[in-house]
This record gives sequence, C-alpha cells and structure tokens, in this order.
Amino acid sequence: MVLSLTLPEPGKEKRVKDMIIDILSFEWPLTLSQIYNRISKDYASSVSCQAVYKAINELVDEQVLVKKEKQYAINIKWVEKIKEFAVHVENNYKNNANMPLVDGLLKTKTENNVTVLTFDSTLDMDKAWMDIKKQYYKNLDKEHDITVWEGNHCWWLLTYPESEYTELEKIKEKK
Repeated sequence: MVLSLTLPEPGKEKRVKDMIIDILSFEWPLTLSQIYNRISKDYASSVSCQAVYKAINELVDEQVLVKKEKQYAINIKWVEKIKEFAVHVENNYKNNANMPLVDGLLKTKTENNVTVLTFDSTLDMDKAWMDIKKQYYKNLDKEHDITVWEGNHCWWLLTYPESEYTELEKIKEKK
C-alpha cells in the first residue's frame, strides 16, 4: 500500500508549503491574505501571493489542508495519518519486522508477481479489502468507468454485509 505524505523538511530552506503548514500549526483558520501576510512578515519571503495561492490549493488537493468558506486549516485526518505512519515505522524497527501499513495484517509473501496477505481474522481482511476499494474508487480518473470483479465465492458475507459496514463507517465518523 502506497502512502503519500506531504511533510515540512527540517534543516532545508523552507518551501512555500512548509511555511504554510508551519503557520497553520500555531494559528487557524486563516484566509489566503492572512497566510500571505504572515509569510511575508515572519519569513521575510518575497514569494508572490499567486505562489501562496497555488501552494494552498495543492495542499487542499493533497488533503493536508481543509477549506471552510474562505479560511484554511490543517486537516486533522492528515495529522492522524502521519501519526499512524510514524507509530507503524517505530513498531517495525522495534520488532525488527517489515510489515506493511494495514490493520490486522500478520505477514506478507510476494512470489512470481503475486502477493499473499495473511490476516489475523476474516474481519480484518474485510476491512483491508474495503479500504483498498475505497482508495481505488477515489482515485479513478474517468467518470462512469466500469469495474468488474470476479470471484469463486462471496467471503465478505461471512463477516457482515457491505451495507452494514458502510453504516458502521458513518457512525464511526460521527464518533
């Protein structure tokens, strides 16, 4: 599973995105003009307002920032993803393991261009499958594209129907 993270790079000259994340780490929500003014003042940067606008839009597209009306803030889901990734890497190093970042995954084995994933339970396998499907559909390039799945059996019915899973996800979002 590929994980794409946008992070400020310490020790290097700050990019516009780094400055935006740095500013919004301590004060939020801010408008484009407020962010631009802080970059100009706090970083003595001569970056254009158009460059700040472009960087903000890229960060929104990467789901690093969220926009409410005309104000921007850091997306808490992005922060949670970074935290989850850091904990996962720490656990891999502490346990001298090389487990991919998938809940409930016990081990992986790749051979002849086939990867076998071993899960702790059927429920964990179902959750991973649902995440894979969500990412796949979210990243489709074309509207009304057709996807076909063929299988020998419907194993997910052994745990619970997909419709119940969707309802549980909605409940989980509402906390």
